[in-house]
Amino acid sequence: MRCSIHVQRVIVLSAIVFSPIAHCLGQVQSAPGGISGASLWSANGDSTDFVANYRSLNLLDLKGQADTSIPPMQGATTVFLVLKPNFATATGAQFFELGDIVLYDNQLTHGSSNTPLDFSDGEPKILTLSMQRSPRYKTNQLPTFQLVDSSLFSVAELIYYPQLRDREAVKRVNSYLALKFSVPITGVTDPSWRDYWSQDQSKYWDFTIDHIYDTRVMGLGKSMDEDFYQTQTQSSTSSFIRWSLDTLKSQGAMPKINVGEDAFLVVCERVPSELAPQLLCLRDGANPLGNWKLKPQNWKSKATYLYVSLQGPSKGGMVDSVFMTDGANYTYVPLMSFVGGVATYRIPLASITDGMHYFFTDTRGNPCDEITITTAPSELTVDNSGLLGGLRIRTKDYSTGLMVEEPLSAGRSSWPIGSGQYQVWILDNNGATLAERVVRVNNGPSAEQSAARASMTLAPNPVAAGQLTQAILKDFPSQSSVTLSVSDASGRLVHTEVLEYRNGMSVSLSAPTAGMYTVTARQGARSFSQKLLVVGQ
Repeated sequence: MRCSIHVQRVIVLSAIVFSPIAHCLGQVQSAPGGISGASLWSANGDSTDFVANYRSLNLLDLKGQADTSIPPMQGATTVFLVLKPNFATATGAQFFELGDIVLYDNQLTHGSSNTPLDFSDGEPKILTLSMQRSPRYKTNQLPTFQLVDSSLFSVAELIYYPQLRDREAVKRVNSYLALKFSVPITGVTDPSWRDYWSQDQSKYWDFTIDHIYDTRVMGLGKSMDEDFYQTQTQSSTSSFIRWSLDTLKSQGAMPKINVGEDAFLVVCERVPSELAPQLLCLRDGANPLGNWKLKPQNWKSKATYLYVSLQGPSKGGMVDSVFMTDGANYTYVPLMSFVGGVATYRIPLASITDGMHYFFTDTRGNPCDEITITTAPSELTVDNSGLLGGLRIRTKDYSTGLMVEEPLSAGRSSWPIGSGQYQVWILDNNGATLAERVVRVNNGPSAEQSAARASMTLAPNPVAAGQLTQAILKDFPSQSSVTLSVSDASGRLVHTEVLEYRNGMSVSLSAPTAGMYTVTARQGARSFSQKLLVVGQ
């Protein structure tokens, strides 16, 4: 028998080959990720006892349900749990037994295997236990269920699959549970589990594109195939924040809003930028929404507004105005109330466009007088009229994930730029932010052809450990040599080489172990970087 346990932000699930086994009982049920055949699946509903917007499974009633709905644990078996601790200190108390699976407040045991669990941060976690049983372990006996102490956890979901076909299916279930309960998976040990996958293999949150905004990921929307319907969600980790469509409701009171099938609003948060001590842009206070990003996907709804309530600044003032921007257009986001340290804003939804990234700024247009950032067809221009020295400019392309950084000269500087959305930072010599702006460029076909912009693509990406990916470099600023390097998630350099530059050149790269890597091409004072995901073989 083989088994592996995946606890979000604790332990990484290893790959398992699953054997197809028929579901031996009654009607096939729908479950997250579009996967069928689940048992003990908690239906969505309104309740005050929940994580995010879905009610907790009543474990006191589960015994009767389990006696009739748990099929034998044969072959490939997967159990998913979303657990929120009700205790401050673990004592080794037993929570429940499901067959030969026993869950305590500090560990999970299965047969002779044991996996420590750490709930000391008080935050909910997603736990996935996958087992591959050899023929001699197969049994036709139904596993028994025993609840020992229901006070230890609030269990939002308990899902048991007699079978799952592949690793990707398990990832989809994890993704929907993470989005449904606002449990972050962006920082799990195995980077191949950090993306939020949809049923059609697209991504609600893509590490390659969105990795800056990886602190919290939350979602509103509807997909009946995944048993997902949320018109309100509240963070289950870190500081308080709640997102609601059209009406402000208390936790658990789901407003009934028309939302189209497969329509989603995904919001994500970043760690605040380190601001330079000589910050040039004078601010009249903090922007509570300044570190959040919104992205609509297939958005169709009769909702007019998105309300967000969140903690205001703990000290200092708060900005008078907030705008939502895609880099070209600005929409005023009014502050509706500020009571008890909680600020509530109202975001109009009429102007949002699918696939666009929307940011929240307290300035409309240029971030400050000393440095102005503007765009024209095929061109990005920065006017450093203050003649400040030692600065750098960093840009992120939201269509490819490419990050470019280079020195910023005094006076006026321009670069070719293609259509798309870009985040632009002006940095001091310590890498701290002096100014930041999002820009959107819409070039016509002729202008797009004339905007030869540097690019670095990695294919395949992801790539298996020990296998080759190709780094393709095009339209770099000069013909000088390029230093190509690969560094791991901790910043440790694992590979470097100096190459003669040729336009369109392709360089073979590999990494020996699974992880998230950064591939950087340096040419003179400029650097171009992309994230590379290496997965286990």
